[in-house]
Amino acid sequence: MRSALYRWRWLLTTLFVWALFSVLTVWRYQLPPVQKDTAEGFSAARAMATLRRLLPTDAPHPRGSAEQAAVVQRLVQILKEAGLNPVIQNAHTCSPLGPCGQVQNVSVTLAGNRDTLVLFSAHTDSTPHGPGAGDDGQGVAILVELARSLKDQPHENGFVFLFTDGEEDGLLGAMAFLEGDPAAARVLVNVNLEARGNTGLSTLFRTAGPDAWLIEQYARFAPSPFTSSVHQVVFETMPHYTDLSVWQSFGIPGVDFAFIDGAASYHSPHDTVDQLDPRSVQSQGENARAMLLGLKDADLTHPPEGHAAWFDVLGLFVVRWPESWTLWIGLFPFACALFFARRAKRQEHVGIKTLTLGIAFTLGHLLGCLGIGALFAWGLPASMGSFAGLAVLPVVGVWSIGLGLLLRRQSAHALQLGGALTMTLLAVPIALFVPGIAHLWILPGLTMVLLWFFTIRRSSLAVPLSALGAFTAGAVIWLPLLEGTRIALAADSILPLSAGAGMLFVWTLSLWRSGDAS
Repeated sequence: MRSALYRWRWLLTTLFVWALFSVLTVWRYQLPPVQKDTAEGFSAARAMATLRRLLPTDAPHPRGSAEQAAVVQRLVQILKEAGLNPVIQNAHTCSPLGPCGQVQNVSVTLAGNRDTLVLFSAHTDSTPHGPGAGDDGQGVAILVELARSLKDQPHENGFVFLFTDGEEDGLLGAMAFLEGDPAAARVLVNVNLEARGNTGLSTLFRTAGPDAWLIEQYARFAPSPFTSSVHQVVFETMPHYTDLSVWQSFGIPGVDFAFIDGAASYHSPHDTVDQLDPRSVQSQGENARAMLLGLKDADLTHPPEGHAAWFDVLGLFVVRWPESWTLWIGLFPFACALFFARRAKRQEHVGIKTLTLGIAFTLGHLLGCLGIGALFAWGLPASMGSFAGLAVLPVVGVWSIGLGLLLRRQSAHALQLGGALTMTLLAVPIALFVPGIAHLWILPGLTMVLLWFFTIRRSSLAVPLSALGAFTAGAVIWLPLLEGTRIALAADSILPLSAGAGMLFVWTLSLWRSGDAS
């Protein structure tokens, strides 16, 4: 009876943690309310009004078209009405990606007390297939509002608000600015706005150059930060480019913001102003304004060097550290796991055989999760979209709990040590070669070994509390990432979701066994 009560107690606690952080993840993905006209902060209502003036029809406006020329004319008029002085650059240029062509950029420069310039960029052109309200009309409207609000404020650094042409044809406008605008030589940092859909939270998904100081500025000023170095790693594996790619090639550091939900509208006739979510514009505008506040008085001539690893915690704050620390942080839990394994062998007679079983069960669990994902990917219709990815999560949870219950005759301590050795060892090469994602493995393992130290004299609580602690730490960082993966990849998210859920639930295997809590 005591054994059954013990197992159910920890099972229910684990399910409660899972449910709690699932709810918090859903809450975290809620879009902010649209702010009206305000003297402080960012107003998406005003930006949407500007966007409607820019794009009064749903006609596409690719580079070189009459529709694009009309968009540029309307933009210039809006900027003049705001008391700004727009400059038009007409140029013929060639892209490093291959194409050449004529572009018409628009820029607004606001002088500061220093000669250095901060560049904010968005592109005015669309593809031939869609009106481009999300990609990238909203970015243009946001820059108009930022320039309007900044012109009467003091700022040490100067600002260039650049509206590029020909981004969709190979980043032509960005190249034209760097090759032909004298202001380009004074630009020391860039903030670029993009979109891959018509709704969703704006995320800082990419950096260029030494980024630790940029992440620091974002973390200080963003009202609800949404970012992770995992996004950066994923983007670098994909064949996508933004204007930031050009700035980066010329040694200009910077950040990219975008929202990615509603990807069916991307480069399609559905990318209209009416179907663009104003709350996403609010989210994007708040992110851009956070960077403006962080950069307007920053010392751009001597920014700190170095790259960072980072992630936000439910939009409340950003955890970050120098990327060079990641390997050493990753080695610590593995070294602790080795220490406790040796201690258990000496004091509790946990031998090589039982540890090997723990490692084997851990690997079997992860392979089983991949198998579940493969079955779902094969069996579920693609028409289920992102719900197909969502369906796999509870099945992985049931598999993890069921496997743990099947192992209830095994030594809980040995099972946990074998799992910890496996996962913390896995974190080491990840920290060495892909440090931007290593925290997904490091933090649960680090939490587990720290709880081992705190409960070393309470052996009855060491296993369950450390397992629950590792699972909780994993839920904080894994569940928001899995939700973002589901949104971004829809039906293609099944395998990544099943693998990620397996990485999360693997920390709970030692909770389900018979006997007492020791």
